[in-house]
Amino acid sequence: MTRRDPIRRFCLPGGRRGVFLAGAPPAVREYLPDPAARLGEAGSRIKKKGSRSLTLAPEGFLVKHFYPRNPWRTILHTFLRAPAANAFANHRHLVALGFPAPRPFAAVVVRRPFPLYRESFFLLERIPGVANLRDELLARSDLYASADPRRLAPFRAAADLVARFHRLGYFHQDLNAKNVLLEPRPSGEIHYHLIDFDGSLRLGWLPKLAFQILRFTDLRRFLSSLRYWVRRTDRERFLAAYFARFPDSRRERRLFQVFLRVTDFLTGHADKMRRRDRKAALTIEFERENAAKGE
Repeated sequence: MTRRDPIRRFCLPGGRRGVFLAGAPPAVREYLPDPAARLGEAGSRIKKKGSRSLTLAPEGFLVKHFYPRNPWRTILHTFLRAPAANAFANHRHLVALGFPAPRPFAAVVVRRPFPLYRESFFLLERIPGVANLRDELLARSDLYASADPRRLAPFRAAADLVARFHRLGYFHQDLNAKNVLLEPRPSGEIHYHLIDFDGSLRLGWLPKLAFQILRFTDLRRFLSSLRYWVRRTDRERFLAAYFARFPDSRRERRLFQVFLRVTDFLTGHADKMRRRDRKAALTIEFERENAAKGE
């Protein structure tokens, strides 16, 4: 896909407006008039989280359904871009730049009564056979807790992926280990993808310090999602690989450490993470004991 790939815009009764790629699979167009009805007939919901759900369509692509949790969200997306439209634009731009992300197919925004935001749908490519980094760490926790050098590969690859994303001027807003996908290739190589750009913003035009703080916010969230099964030294290696992709990496790392101390002090984040780590360690130990008894 190139940046000049044609798109088609449409406006339908019932306050439905949207956009789709001219080269999208024909099955995608069947969902555009009323995505909710089609999903109710044949969709297989994978998960539901907060104000969104993810559904695997029988035709093989994914449908994300966004709906406001409260009146504030309704008002916000009435005046700003809807999540599905934002996700479509971000995916299309990133894929055009060669960034490893799923291809977008279409976005549908429902404003009823017009112009009040009601819900939106984002249709995108499904990458078969992938696992997210969090599940990989949990499934192979023994490897990633050992001294085996193979444990370092996912962290270095994830660091390269996140650094590349930030160097393109993007702020993810919900960066965590679940949003890094591992795709095994027939050659034995692992290809990495980044997902979930519905809340992402292209803010590279901001002053350097302001965008730096946003990048550090992404990193802090990502490191928090790694704390359960990952050694501190491996988290440090992730940071070293990440900052190596930026000029003046030593200064960046020092600033990041200051950022962590300040935000932890203001929010009590460190204490929360310690309690969370203890709880996670007990849960993992309990699961291992049950697995050993089952064997």
